[in-house]
Formats: sequence, structure tokens, C-alpha cells
Amino acid sequence: MKDKELIKKIHLLFEYREFPYLLDLAGANMIQREDLLQKLIHLQSMIYYLDEQLESRWSLQSKDLLSNWNDIYDSLSNFGLTQEKSNHYVAHIKKYQKHELELRSNLLPTRFNMEYFYFYKSCDVKLLRKLIYDYFPKLKKHSSLADWRHFDLVTEINDDVEDIFEDTTTINGNRFLISVIERGSHFTKTSFTNFLNYTKEQSSSRFEHHSNPLKDLIHQKTIENANVTKEMLMNNLNAFRDYDSNKIALFNHMSIKDIHIAN
Repeated sequence: MKDKELIKKIHLLFEYREFPYLLDLAGANMIQREDLLQKLIHLQSMIYYLDEQLESRWSLQSKDLLSNWNDIYDSLSNFGLTQEKSNHYVAHIKKYQKHELELRSNLLPTRFNMEYFYFYKSCDVKLLRKLIYDYFPKLKKHSSLADWRHFDLVTEINDDVEDIFEDTTTINGNRFLISVIERGSHFTKTSFTNFLNYTKEQSSSRFEHHSNPLKDLIHQKTIENANVTKEMLMNNLNAFRDYDSNKIALFNHMSIKDIHIAN
């Protein structure tokens, strides 16, 4: 991906995950905003370069990614983090990397509970948001990081649903795509729709007795994105119906005899 395309992708990610709103709420001045955004953009770029390695190389082990991880740690040092604290901050990213590498052993993400899987898949966004909260501790008066849990689950699912066609060409743990191929459209529609409804219920339960502008926004956006994702899910399943599963890069690499393909 070219640098301009990458920066555009990162800005869209930040907007979608409500980072500009957090900076506004924190009262960030222009210098603070520019300083923090440049650091976050650099870090997210390094994470995307790591993703690129995972998505493009089948013969890959964790030791092959050491250079990418050195770049990530260097980027985290810009936030004043020690090596020990950085290790703690990236623990979820390393957990999700393990899931991606396990594709090489025919271990699919559909073996995991959906909430567990998408909790770890949203690891990069959670890391960046944590760094924003660290930079502006006053944000913790408005909401906790845990308040974003269901918002992150919904938006991460949205990414998988939206990227179903794009991810056919890469080695990618897109659970939505893999579920369609492994278990069929009907199962996938039911399981994902049920889970999106569950996230809406959990968000409503969490915020029904708590009201401030940020918590209202988190809840509103969770519901809104869940509804948008359910509609897109149906449209993409219909559009995917005639797709040739033999063209899916991930399954071309895997030992297909060990994987049940739905009719």
C-alpha cells in the first residue's frame, strides 16, 4: 500500500472509531492534537506493516516478524513507554498475531467464541485509544476504556463484513468470510446477526442508568453500527453467493481436505 493510501486509511479508521471526538472532548489544542495524531499515525502504520506480512506470506513464523516488532516498540517509545510497559500494552496484539499464525496450522478463527475472537481482533484500536486516554487522563472522568467494549466488537465485525471480497485475495483471518465458506451462508447470517443483537442488548444494559455526552455517543454509535452491519451483512451474503470459493487465497494455502466446506 502506498504511503498516501495508508495515511488515508488510517485517518478513516480514526474517524470511524471516534478518535477526533475524544480529542475534542479532551480540549486538545492544535499542538497537542498534531503531536498525538502523528505519533498514533506512525504506530498504526507500523501495525499495518505487521498485518501486511501476516496477510501476504504463508511460510511465516513469529521470529520472521521481529523487525516489524522492533518498529512497533520504537514507535511506542515516542509515547514515553518503557520496554516493560510496552510489553504489557501490546499483549493483545501478540495474542491476535498468534491466531493469525495458527491459520498456517489449519486452525480457523471459527473455533473461538465470537466475543473472544473479536475482542482480540480489535487489539490495535484498543491500544491506540488507551494511548489517547494516557495522554489526556481527564477523559477517564467521562468514560472508562471498558465502556468501548461493545462498540469495538461491532465495528470490528463491520470491518470483516465490509472486507469479505477484498480479503479473498490475502491470508486473512476474516471470520465472516471463513464462516461463509466453512459453515455456509445461513449459519453465518444467523450467528452474526444474533451476536450483533447481543452487543446491542449489552450496550443498552450497560448505559441505561448512565448518561453523559461520551457514554451517550458510545451507546448510540454501537446501536447505529450494529444496524448498519446487519444490513450490509445481508447484502454481502447475497452478492457473495456466486463467488468461486476456489479463488480464496487462504483456502488455497490450507490443507483443504482437513476443512469442512459448506454447500
